[in-house]
Amino acid sequence: MLPTAEGLPAEAQALLSSPAAPVVLVDKTRIHGLCDDIAPGLAEAGVMLASNPLQHLVLQALARPVVMTSGNLSGRPPALANERALADLAGIADGFLLHNRDIVQRMDDSVVRQSGEMLRRSRGYVPDALPLPPGFHDVPPLLCLGADMKNTFCLARGDEAVLSQHFGDLGDEGVEAQWREALRLMQDIYAFTPQGIVADAHPGYRSAKWAASMALPIERVLHHHAHAAACLAEHGWPLEGGDVIALVLDGIGMGEGGALWGGECLRVNYRQCEHLAGLPAVALPGGDLAARQPWRNLLAHCLAFVPDWQNYPETEVLLRQAWPLVARAVEREINAPKASSCGRLF
Repeated sequence: MLPTAEGLPAEAQALLSSPAAPVVLVDKTRIHGLCDDIAPGLAEAGVMLASNPLQHLVLQALARPVVMTSGNLSGRPPALANERALADLAGIADGFLLHNRDIVQRMDDSVVRQSGEMLRRSRGYVPDALPLPPGFHDVPPLLCLGADMKNTFCLARGDEAVLSQHFGDLGDEGVEAQWREALRLMQDIYAFTPQGIVADAHPGYRSAKWAASMALPIERVLHHHAHAAACLAEHGWPLEGGDVIALVLDGIGMGEGGALWGGECLRVNYRQCEHLAGLPAVALPGGDLAARQPWRNLLAHCLAFVPDWQNYPETEVLLRQAWPLVARAVEREINAPKASSCGRLF
């Protein structure tokens, strides 16, 4: 958080002083007084201006940038109640300044680049409706639930779409209750009664299970087709604009025939998706465990593509792990589903 926007590009100043007042990513060299240990190795840092009297007093007294972080433990949503904050953060916070005004609706800060590119659409922009691209008319009321990670939901009707704020991981403690309350509130604001549900094709997603519990017709969409279609809509591609080639680089999502996609070349329009090519599918040893223990991914790719991989200095880390056991599991296809995910590579 900055005491003033002086010295920043005019575009960034305009965004910071707008009614939405988002976090704006700017070149770190333009931020005077920023500690070198903030976002090390990155060219940009997110900045914002004071938005309440206490912040103004602190920034006036310090006259330098202040690090402002969200009130939550890693892997959990921000605490909404004082009692939750005291319980969750007692081990990492030296002091608490509490408020007697309850937080009714969780709303993270929106994040944009100084060019105006929206990276996270939330406070200040939600729940304003967005126009759908040319050609979308008389869309029946549809509730679109999104996936389980970095979740948002969408209310589509007529020629408009209303996107929710960012919720994060639906598996995090407390997120489901916040999600359901936000959905109820937005439906009330827009007098919205859905006639159908659009859900991810992955049957194990929480959002897909919620869809099945709503007793409405459900349309299942392939995860990466949804990504490509969202990109088309963001850039105003017309409904009848024809096919495009989409290079979708992502984590794991459900593809055709139950395949686990994530690094695909697709031919798409809003209605259809054709798989043209993709990264070769490689075993994911331990399933979700491979995301928390990246050496498993390295081992799987070495087994698939690198003869005599044990002889390279880059693989020394594998030799310190229980790799023979995992290699046997890969060979026998035990808890090692194949996936073409690109996200596992970086």
